[in-house]
Amino acid sequence: MKVCVKRIISSLMVISMVSGISACKKDNGRAILNAAETLGIAVTKRDTRGIESLSAGSVDDLVALISFSSSSSDDDLKIKQKIASTLTYQVDADSLDINDGTVDIEFSYVDYEVVLSGDTIFQSMEELEEAMDLCEDRIDSDITFEFEVEDDKVFFTNLDEISELFPYSTEEFDITVDYPSMVGGITFFGEGYDEGANEYTDVYSISCSMEVLPEYQYIPWQYSYTIDRDGTNVTTSAIVSWNDQGTLDVNLNSVTRLAEGTYTVTFYSVDSQVLGSAEVYVRDTVEVSYNPAQPIIPDSENPTIDTRVDFICPADSSIQLPDTDIMVSLPDGVVCQDQDAFMNSGCPFTEYADSTLFFATDGSVSVVAFKVPFADYYTLEAETYQRDIADSIDDTRGDTEFTSISVWNMEIDGRPCDAIDVVGLTEDQEIRYDLFLVGDGDTSYIVVFYYVDEFSRVEELISQFSLV
Repeated sequence: MKVCVKRIISSLMVISMVSGISACKKDNGRAILNAAETLGIAVTKRDTRGIESLSAGSVDDLVALISFSSSSSDDDLKIKQKIASTLTYQVDADSLDINDGTVDIEFSYVDYEVVLSGDTIFQSMEELEEAMDLCEDRIDSDITFEFEVEDDKVFFTNLDEISELFPYSTEEFDITVDYPSMVGGITFFGEGYDEGANEYTDVYSISCSMEVLPEYQYIPWQYSYTIDRDGTNVTTSAIVSWNDQGTLDVNLNSVTRLAEGTYTVTFYSVDSQVLGSAEVYVRDTVEVSYNPAQPIIPDSENPTIDTRVDFICPADSSIQLPDTDIMVSLPDGVVCQDQDAFMNSGCPFTEYADSTLFFATDGSVSVVAFKVPFADYYTLEAETYQRDIADSIDDTRGDTEFTSISVWNMEIDGRPCDAIDVVGLTEDQEIRYDLFLVGDGDTSYIVVFYYVDEFSRVEELISQFSLV
């Protein structure tokens, strides 16, 4: 009987020990799976502190690897960061081996080689990032991590395995496109152009196009350009979206005849690479001399007085209209010209030379001011003179059809102002004249803004008036 009791007690002790060991292993397994989840999150976020808290070794080498600190350029760094941002993980709980302390974590990230090795040309980092977001090809990498549990602390021992998730860390990426190799020469054309002499004569516009080589015509091109005359900038364009299947086009249009000189057109890619440059000469053969009218000496039989004004050409961009408190501020880049330039400009107002106060232009926007003779401000006589000037705007260029004349009222700093708007249409552009009747007391002026294809600037130009 005693022997039997001893055997029963011994059996119970063995069962108790086995149960304790099993419970301990279950606890360790649960701890390993939790640690694997934490590790997966830290790896996908490239959180080196989080990785270090679970690692049995130093993470210094890994920090340099996954921080991409050796990147050669901003583009290189951004591309690597984008690839890394696609990294995902999944802990394979079924792979847990409690005895060995191992578990698999399945990682996946975008197959960047599929995105970058094709024929697609990325004109911006945004386009590349979008392509990676849309790419369905993935690179899968399963890593078996080895864990140990000591004093309720879980850590993994094969830190070096993480590096296989970042094979691109040591690669060098560059999305810079060699745009200059994708285009051909520049060709000038248009009315008044002599190809043999490579020059225009007495023109209001110049046009040219740059060839896009056939194998690159599928690209959604964007470009800009500058035009200089004798080394001085005439215009700088905004980014132009390409709308042709074979050429990048430039047109310089002016409300006055283009000044004589050598014009240089330079094309730029969307990332500011110089695509090409070409020169053309513009010749102005029209000679107009200014012969001021002889003053009329008033007497009892002829009370008419001399209505001429002194033409001015100030360097300042703010001009005070004589005998008024009105300041006219010129738009940026619009500068005053001398009287000979006004008479040779080809603008439709030269017949009013004796009444012209100033003339300013940048080629696309021009401003001219006339003093109204014998008319107090805001009188019928002044309004009639304003209308006469509007009616005198005829087809001085031979290719313009004036499509509308409208009158509108506005206020400048609380003072009434009449404006007449005249719109003309040529084959490929619109010309607009805005005539403003302004004045103070017994003095009136007509200030005219006129411009080619600059309608979006109407409000800006109107805002240039200020009554001090």
